[in-house]
Amino acid sequence: MLNEKKISKSGGITIPSHLRRDLGVEAGDRYEIVDQGDGNILLSRTLGSCIICKSKEELIKVDAVLICRSCATKIAEKVEGKDE
Repeated sequence: MLNEKKISKSGGITIPSHLRRDLGVEAGDRYEIVDQGDGNILLSRTLGSCIICKSKEELIKVDAVLICRSCATKIAEKVEGKDE
């Protein structure tokens, strides 16, 4: 079994290099770990969450910060004075 791995003492699992290449997984990528409830786990790639509202939808990266489209719109409206 080429893709069968043991968990290390520190709890880590190495994803085989051929899978990382095929899936485009790079160092520093973020993943959500979901307990499937039956002894299995699911890894889901995630960018992170909005620094303001914590949403994970429609994220925009501004420098090193993530912000969702909704919060970006609210900020733009404030800057333009449309929220008064």
